[in-house]
Amino acid sequence: MKKLVVKNEDLIPNQLEENVEKHTAELIKTNEQLQQEITDRKRVEATLKESEERYHALYDLIPLMYFTLDTEGTILTVNQFGLKHIGYEAKELIGKPVVDIFYKADKKAVMEKFNSFLKNPTQVGSWDFRKVHKDGHIIWVQETVRLMRDSNNRDVVLIVCEDITDRKRTEQALQ
Repeated sequence: MKKLVVKNEDLIPNQLEENVEKHTAELIKTNEQLQQEITDRKRVEATLKESEERYHALYDLIPLMYFTLDTEGTILTVNQFGLKHIGYEAKELIGKPVVDIFYKADKKAVMEKFNSFLKNPTQVGSWDFRKVHKDGHIIWVQETVRLMRDSNNRDVVLIVCEDITDRKRTEQALQ
């Protein structure tokens, strides 16, 4: 069977025009779709950026101490309020064992609670312990602990600490 080959010069000029118009219309439609996708993506990116900015503002400014740890108990992050409240700079804490900032008499119990929590990671842990401010004074904290996954799909421990020093002083005074 002989293959039919049509050359451009064999086409009637009207057919050529029709083909060009048809392909031009298809390209215009595809371009419009791409422009809409770009607009939608930019809108989503702007919303995500705004959400991240709100999250970071809340994370740093809310009057609670936030720590993230790896499963070995090493500090990965701490929020600005937490740093200010315990008197340290980030570079002094990041990469250090979290147990280092607890009161000496509490360190063993802290590690026992932490390790026990890791054995039951679906639960939310909560406990009261004493932390030591950089200047040496004691801060009572109530910690709430939860295991989460980070963006690299690794387990990390989120700890939210509330300063309960005044409450503990009041309890001790009542006793």
